Amino acid sequence: MRHRAKPIWWIAVGLVVALARCIDTPVERQRICEATSGRCFYVANTSAHGSGSFTNPYGLPDLPSATTPFCALASPALDSLQPGDILYFFGGDYLLQTCAGPTTVYDIGYIRPPRSGTAGSPITIKAYPGETVRLVAISGDQPVLGNDRFSYVRFEGLVVEPRNGGAGGVNFHGVDTTARPVGLEIAYCEVVGSYVATVDNHDGVRLELVEAPWVHHTVIHGVRGESPNSAGIKLYQVRHAVIEDDYIHDNTAGIFDKESAVANVYRRNLLTANVQPFYGNNQADPASYELYDNVIDGEIGLHYLTDGAVIHDNLLRRDTLAGDWAGATWNSELWNNVVIGPGGQVLAYYDSHDSLSTTPPAQLAYMDYNVYGAVPSYRFGAYSSGPEQVLSLADMIIHGYEVHSAIALVSDIFVDRVSYQLKPPWQTAGRYGDGVGPDNVAEILNVGRYGPGAR
Repeated sequence: MRHRAKPIWWIAVGLVVALARCIDTPVERQRICEATSGRCFYVANTSAHGSGSFTNPYGLPDLPSATTPFCALASPALDSLQPGDILYFFGGDYLLQTCAGPTTVYDIGYIRPPRSGTAGSPITIKAYPGETVRLVAISGDQPVLGNDRFSYVRFEGLVVEPRNGGAGGVNFHGVDTTARPVGLEIAYCEVVGSYVATVDNHDGVRLELVEAPWVHHTVIHGVRGESPNSAGIKLYQVRHAVIEDDYIHDNTAGIFDKESAVANVYRRNLLTANVQPFYGNNQADPASYELYDNVIDGEIGLHYLTDGAVIHDNLLRRDTLAGDWAGATWNSELWNNVVIGPGGQVLAYYDSHDSLSTTPPAQLAYMDYNVYGAVPSYRFGAYSSGPEQVLSLADMIIHGYEVHSAIALVSDIFVDRVSYQLKPPWQTAGRYGDGVGPDNVAEILNVGRYGPGAR
């Protein structure tokens, strides 16, 4: 018997129903465990206790309590973590009530490990792959993430947002100069700050008394206050830090390396829309750091008491290269930088405290092979007892600096202001026959390479 064909309208209805079923059916989460030398645990944004398994994850009650005396950890989700373990947070907005306690609570992260990992088996706390995790502190005094003085701790792919006053997003802290934690990493995170009416410390990420911390591919923004103490990243007595491939924007200070840095490195970062992009040493012992391959909208403020800052191959887009206003800054080296901007002239270097010295200890150990998009000036001693010393490029050449530096129109330096590709003359105009400025400006300007979405 012949089957009668169904009418077209019936077929259309069937397609709509099938499509609706496809849309309404959630994609099932597949179990992922990336641990190679430990176990995997899971946390969900639920109000029930769990066991930490994939099918029965920990819930909010398994995170630290806001009422534990002296902010003790007492967290099933965190207490059991051992070297090599990974704790995954499933996607969601976690509203966290942190502890309010002793005056030192500002350095005890709410989410933190109970012990150290090891060099080959760090403890990792991260967002579940492909899911957005927002850890929002809504009360208390604690920063959202921390290490509580332990070593070999990693945070990856998390959005952290401290809404609890002046508390920070992340705090990595050591005991003293003889017991510095090592192996600390912040990767592909986002720190969302806010305005706080304070001149005191108020930081997105705070690194203190630690050795070789690594902060990379992270977005830090919105940390604002009434002084540079409101900083995207702040460092106290940190040695050999590597701050690279970060997008730091819309803060009062982008980076504040505040006290006694030793060989900290800042490279391939995008610093834009900060009141002060880089603010250097403020106190204690002389600091040293190296900044290269960065795109910086604003100046590199060495500030005070710096010995041996190395600044090279950067693109600065706000008419100023570097300088200090409080003096005691010696032996800086600057080369292969490109300085452009909207103004009609460039401030290439300044020391507001002292006149230019060419005998040791001199402000400048080396300055050459820089390229300026307008006529540069060099200013010294604005706060000294005598008149301010304003020098030209020709004057600096007489003093032995800037012999190979050049002035050129921006349109003659770059192919365009999107790729910032160097035109041929500048591809070999550097100190070592290399190009001036960062190796790949377009890559640094690509904000898609930063934060949780870039993993």
